[in-house]
Amino acid sequence: RFDMATAASTEGAEAAAMEGRVAESPGVKEVTRHPLFDEQLPSKPVYRIVITGGPCAGKTTSMARITDFLRSRGFRVFVVPEAATMLWKGGATPDDLAEAENRIMFQEKLIGLQMTLEESFAAISDMSADPVVIMADRGCMDGWAYMESSEWDLMLKKINKSELELRDTRYNAVIHLVTAALGAEPHYSKTSNETRYEPPEQAREVDVKLQKAWMGHPKQYVIDNRSNFEEKLSRVIDVVAQLVGLPSTFRRCRKFVLKLADSDLAGLQEHCQTVKEFSVEKIYLSPSGDATNGTHFVRRRWSPEAPNLVAFGLTSQIPLESGEVEETKQIVTEHLYNHLVVNHKDPKRILVKQSRWCCMWEDADKVLQYFEIHKYNGESLDLLYVQLSDATSTGKIPPFLSVTEEVTGMAKYSANQLSLALPT
Repeated sequence: RFDMATAASTEGAEAAAMEGRVAESPGVKEVTRHPLFDEQLPSKPVYRIVITGGPCAGKTTSMARITDFLRSRGFRVFVVPEAATMLWKGGATPDDLAEAENRIMFQEKLIGLQMTLEESFAAISDMSADPVVIMADRGCMDGWAYMESSEWDLMLKKINKSELELRDTRYNAVIHLVTAALGAEPHYSKTSNETRYEPPEQAREVDVKLQKAWMGHPKQYVIDNRSNFEEKLSRVIDVVAQLVGLPSTFRRCRKFVLKLADSDLAGLQEHCQTVKEFSVEKIYLSPSGDATNGTHFVRRRWSPEAPNLVAFGLTSQIPLESGEVEETKQIVTEHLYNHLVVNHKDPKRILVKQSRWCCMWEDADKVLQYFEIHKYNGESLDLLYVQLSDATSTGKIPPFLSVTEEVTGMAKYSANQLSLALPT
């Protein structure tokens, strides 16, 4: 859940991606040339961000605040309206979805509308020379929370899509705002959306399902209600600033060396509400020219359950005169991935292989917490990443796992440094 967006850091590529440190340089400069492959990449940054969450979570207000924040800093912002609301306002009702067959058909048409709206705004955004943010009011995976898993699987077959395609290869980031019915109960109401009909109990259930629906996305952020609403909005803005390369205080996680036994992995399902496993391969590329061209790597990411469905990404990390590092992450096609590997693979570095487990668990206070386990294949190294909710959070280490030391900010525990190891 920690890649595929823009961040900046004083450390290696992996450390920057995982810990969400952002350079204190203002704005995002337009990238018109790339030191390795300028003819094949877009001439400007385009970020696709989903804003999702349970009922009465503050999505509408957050999107308005994000839009004002980014436009005042030179971004073109396009807001994709919520497709489901369009259907409800157009005359569809919950009574239409009483039968499974109808729910499947409704979700099929809903996702089709969602993708059409997103691609329409993406095409329009091509006319702009400015950096672009396409912000979607809910995304393609939201429907998972409103269907039985068997119905969802049938719907995917009908539209010939996979969860990886709908979740990982369409969006740079997913920001989930937790419903007021979880942690801010006095403020929960049904007045902010005339199509809303969920009582608080159902709102809580839907919220947790939506978090689970997006579990496994490389950049999933959960904004809870531990603060007042204005501070919640500030945390949203801080996350968005980090994603698009603007100054931010946000730090995404803490990193620990993990003492991991096979029984610990087998017990994750027992201790966690949701566990998703992925395999990751990173290949570092040869820089062209001098060292100011920085560090670059491509990545393949897939689920062991569906090894033929793969998401591809490119990370470029360029040092700035200030001493900070500007990091850009892009979703790329398999064709471009293969081109870069064949023509630009760094012969001095080894392939970095990881097994990852993305996990959601409930702490003693009944609060959902997130962590990841990264197991480096071929290395006797297992790392635990504990998600932080904001700049002041310290995170929680799962009590069912054992750590030996904290290594947050230590570059030697990054994939960048591990790729320099001599093959055995």
